Amino acid sequence: MLTEKKRRLSHEILALIGLSALLSLLLFLLLRGIATAVAESYCFQNDIPMTEFDWMDVDRWIFTVSAALSALSFSALFLALLSDRIAYIRTITAGIAQLQRNEKQQLNLPLVGSNELTELASAINDMSAARLQLREKEQALAQEKEQLVRSLSHDIRTPLTAILSGAEYLSNQKDISQEDYRAYLQMVQKKGAQMRDLTAILLDGAKRNLEHFDDARLLMEQLAAEFEEALEDRFTVTVDCCRCSAFAAAFDVQELRRIFDNLSSNAE
Repeated sequence: MLTEKKRRLSHEILALIGLSALLSLLLFLLLRGIATAVAESYCFQNDIPMTEFDWMDVDRWIFTVSAALSALSFSALFLALLSDRIAYIRTITAGIAQLQRNEKQQLNLPLVGSNELTELASAINDMSAARLQLREKEQALAQEKEQLVRSLSHDIRTPLTAILSGAEYLSNQKDISQEDYRAYLQMVQKKGAQMRDLTAILLDGAKRNLEHFDDARLLMEQLAAEFEEALEDRFTVTVDCCRCSAFAAAFDVQELRRIFDNLSSNAE
């Protein structure tokens, strides 16, 4: 397909050269004929004797002048016929310069004709649109990552607050029972592991591992049951999922568990 388009452009240029050459040849013949007729008429009217060698010199001079004028006309005609292509090349060049100056702007070059220049303009338009889409996607991913990092940073404070609150509570107690002490150590281990997991997610670049669930309601019921189990020893918890209808969705299960763990920690 690309070879055909190159041939079309070369054919266009060859056609312009041929047309310019044909018109220049016609002009050459016309000028030579008119100049010869004028010279013969002038010599005849003024009764100027001309030898064969004189006519050869005159003919040589007429040929040279006619050829020079025809060559000039060929250049002028060819450039005039090629001016549309040259203007189109300038349009493409100006568009590329504009694209370099403003990367956020989508370039829409006009598609004129059907040759390599048209293909080049179309490719530049596609590249401009693709680069703009890529930039928008990068910005969206950067915002999403920033939001997730902020969320994780906030979630790290939850287990840290639990550890600090427990430490403050124990420090204010004069007599600490072994049961309270062991409970505090268990809580520190649990919250410390939670902080470790959250920190690992941050160090991993806050990547999400999305899994598709045809019936995500079962996942929500499972997480709610774990939430209830984590709090039922110290609180009266009732979980009701009857209003949650079946639905399909993609989730990061670890992120959902983190949300439910934060809910239970905040409740405690």
